[in-house]
Amino acid sequence: MVYKWKYNISVEAETAGKELERMENKHGKVTPQIILDESRADNAPLHRLFEWDDTKAAEKYRLTQAQNIIHNLTITVDNPKTERQTTVRAYVKLQDEVYNYISVTKAVTEQDTYQAILNEALEEIKRFQRKYSGLVEFADICKQVKIVLDKIDKENELERVAV
Repeated sequence: MVYKWKYNISVEAETAGKELERMENKHGKVTPQIILDESRADNAPLHRLFEWDDTKAAEKYRLTQAQNIIHNLTITVDNPKTERQTTVRAYVKLQDEVYNYISVTKAVTEQDTYQAILNEALEEIKRFQRKYSGLVEFADICKQVKIVLDKIDKENELERVAV
């Protein structure tokens, strides 16, 4: 098995993967608490991935709590296509911004922002398909998703050619 990071992390992915394997062998599972506890020693392979200055760590934790507020706040809106009410996130992350959010009600009125939200939704659907297409239980869903994504790609291609 070859380990790789999705994003650039300061410890080699192979090192992290082997360390998590070791933890799983030792504890029968891996949890964030186990990873944290096993990484407390200065010489632990994953030690440097954690913020050990309690003042800085507390501030980072409060920022995480603030993100949770944003991520968990929802609103109920009328969906004119289904004539039903739908619950949606109240704030959406701005494209290519680290921690900037905008209310969904404002986002849908700004064409560029709304298009960015649609693009991000498509990327999430593609990530879902890549992540779960290997599971037999999701094979039919992933086939249907691929059909829809191919249709969207064709429509987008036709729009680009028309412009």
